[in-house]
Amino acid sequence: MSQQLPANLVEIMEQRMKLIEQRSAYLQEQINQPAASPEEYLRANKEFRKLESTMELIKDLRSKQEEIEGLKSLVANDREEKDMREMAAEELLVAVEEEKRLQHELFRSLLPKDEANEKDCILEVRAGTGGEEASLFAMDIFRMYEKYAQKNGWKFDVIDIMESAVEGYKVQPLLVFPSFCLDIYTRFFAVAKGIFTILRASLETPFSQGISIFPRGNELISLGNSVKGGRRQA
Repeated sequence: MSQQLPANLVEIMEQRMKLIEQRSAYLQEQINQPAASPEEYLRANKEFRKLESTMELIKDLRSKQEEIEGLKSLVANDREEKDMREMAAEELLVAVEEEKRLQHELFRSLLPKDEANEKDCILEVRAGTGGEEASLFAMDIFRMYEKYAQKNGWKFDVIDIMESAVEGYKVQPLLVFPSFCLDIYTRFFAVAKGIFTILRASLETPFSQGISIFPRGNELISLGNSVKGGRRQA
């Protein structure tokens, strides 16, 4: 079962989809314009071709969403026979899963391309100020990323862990993810602030954590996820 994208990320994607649809329609008009110069035609055609794969995903997603709305209406219609509504309910579950798959695929297609995506991703969690409680919270953050990777079926290796005296993590717990995860982690945090907001049960003791994301074998490229007082700061 695919994980549902957060609502605010879906909203951002919807805005991008509309812009892409509008741009694609404009380029199509330019290509079909008899008065267009050869340079204008080639330029519009080149950009249009770049949008083709994304437009196919958008069309598939739109079609699936229409199907879902139709199935929902059928399930909610008391005038329909019980067997028909039960069948529609089963088809609805399948359609919703397909919608989530298409959303994930479209999300990845909208991410800016980066050469670093071809490399494995290293994620580092460091305990900051706050004494032993900070090391315990660093362990919680590390376990969160670990479980998130497991839930998504991503292979990872723990490179190094330095444990504190109270069974927390003090320095450099590291995970290595598949190459595409670098793009997801860095761009996802940048595009949708607050989706991975981390909260503590108690905020009595001030402390801070550091989270770094960088491609394996390269210099550090992201230091954007500092966590203070139990809440991630973008």
